[in-house]
Amino acid sequence: MRQLKRAAEPGTRWHYSTGETNLIGVLVARATGKPLADYLSEKLWAPYGMEQDGGWMIDEN
Repeated sequence: MRQLKRAAEPGTRWHYSTGETNLIGVLVARATGKPLADYLSEKLWAPYGMEQDGGWMIDEN
């Protein structure tokens, strides 16, 4: 990820990056032993009484 060209300087513009999002999911899963969706449900959605959690698009590969 470090070698990838940035769309803009950090902090100057918002840019969604699937690679970074996927990396965070892997890191959270390894650190907690739970899939990201389960961890967020336990720590975020349920404690705040949210009726629906976030939407997840999962690559089959």
